[in-house]
Amino acid sequence: MQTGESLQIRSALGKRAVIGLSEKHRDGLSPSLQVARGSCFILDGLIVVGRPVEISAIESSDEIEQTDQTDQQIAEGGYPIAGSKQADIIIRHTTLVPGWEINDDCSPMESTMASLKLLVSHLCEKIEHSIIGSIEVIQPSNP
Repeated sequence: MQTGESLQIRSALGKRAVIGLSEKHRDGLSPSLQVARGSCFILDGLIVVGRPVEISAIESSDEIEQTDQTDQQIAEGGYPIAGSKQADIIIRHTTLVPGWEINDDCSPMESTMASLKLLVSHLCEKIEHSIIGSIEVIQPSNP
């Protein structure tokens, strides 16, 4: 997602959509989203199983000038949309299944694996009314 773009993935009212990868994709890549400063990504009313959600940065070759200006608009749900300083990630009413999947006794299958991987330095993460497993934050290296 480029600067100024937004993407919302949500279930229909009163429904709970499931996003999952089959067992044959277990060794494959995780679903990944690249976000630029000033973008907004929302997951709303979903269940995500099988792999972690991975969010990484799109870094511009031109350095974005940091300002103290409050360039904020109100998004659906009353959330501020990021100005040029950060990207907003909003997870609400969503389950990122802890351990990717659960056993018959409701214990996580991969208890040490993260449900959410963040490889972004310019990120504002908002999680509300959601169930998630662990969050892995990896600070991107500077070139």
